[in-house]
Amino acid sequence: MAENYLKQMLGDNFVPLTDADTCCGFGGSFSVKFPEVSGKMMEDKLGNIVLTGASIVASLDMSCLTHLSAGAKRQNLGRLRFVHLAELMMEALEGKTR
Repeated sequence: MAENYLKQMLGDNFVPLTDADTCCGFGGSFSVKFPEVSGKMMEDKLGNIVLTGASIVASLDMSCLTHLSAGAKRQNLGRLRFVHLAELMMEALEGKTR
């Protein structure tokens, strides 16, 4: 559903993410109980994000955004911006999407 909104808002600028429905590895206490597995899942997700060439990553889940953003900083992927879908929608309505 969120993908439909993004396609409508961004048109040709929308880039789908491979395995978008696969968990980023944060999942509540999962990341605490299984940090190595969690870290690998995050790295896989970040790898897919990098392959898209996108500069903005939108999600509906703030914990995923936080987890992926922290991982991106550790991997020096500073060009990536992580935002909640609502924030991106507001920017689009204001004509500020980049």
